[in-house]
Amino acid sequence: ALGGETLMQTLRWAAIEATPALLALLLVVVLSVWGAAQVRQWQVQRELTHLRLVQERDAAARQAAESRLHLLQAQIQPHFLFNTLAALQHWVDQGDSRAGPLLADLTGFLRGSTALLAQAEVPLAQEAESARQYLRILQARLGARLAFAIELEPACAGRSLPAGILLTMVENAVEHGITPALQGGRVEVRAACRGDVLRLEVRDNGAGLSEPVVEGLGLANCRERLQRRYGTSATLQLLPLQPGACALVEVHGGATTVTPPSGATGTRTP
Repeated sequence: ALGGETLMQTLRWAAIEATPALLALLLVVVLSVWGAAQVRQWQVQRELTHLRLVQERDAAARQAAESRLHLLQAQIQPHFLFNTLAALQHWVDQGDSRAGPLLADLTGFLRGSTALLAQAEVPLAQEAESARQYLRILQARLGARLAFAIELEPACAGRSLPAGILLTMVENAVEHGITPALQGGRVEVRAACRGDVLRLEVRDNGAGLSEPVVEGLGLANCRERLQRRYGTSATLQLLPLQPGACALVEVHGGATTVTPPSGATGTRTP
């Protein structure tokens, strides 16, 4: 019995002596776990902050690109509209038979382009129809100084592009190619598909490119929007012709195919 009591006392003293060490070890473990949790929380918070900044930066860049597009349209359309309305008013006053068709084309263009620019992407055939109406309006005003043709291969008429790309290319050809040329000229829109490659050209035989070539806001905006949508799979080039110039867009894959509007493909040569 004495031996048992001695053993119990020994164990009690050992437990008492060991308690500080165990508490210290437990504290170290708790602090280590807490510290690891804090580090992980900080890492997660940093990752979330980085992702939020990337999203905000991308959203800001997209908004800036869209704002530049809308600014471009705001700069072009008043000039275009005022000249068209002035011609329309003159023809109405003179009882000219051209007033009715011009008003119909202008109404159709405004309705179509407003709906078109409200979308992120549109079928190529849909935007080609807006470009056709735009060119018809200008042709009514410029007469024999402007001819045009639009040719879309059926295979690529339903391919989608960021809204406003084709219309800006056509406006650029008229503004910088046909208008400065004394005799005017011809604008040709061509779209062809070879496999998954979409090739879109807007050609004119007008004044040609200046030296050095200075690219305006419109085409620079188009290039930026294409690269944001397709990355390195899309290119936009401004090429010299003899005479004139060609704006060329190529998209390698990645373009959505949709059903084009009825009657939106084909060719028209005034």
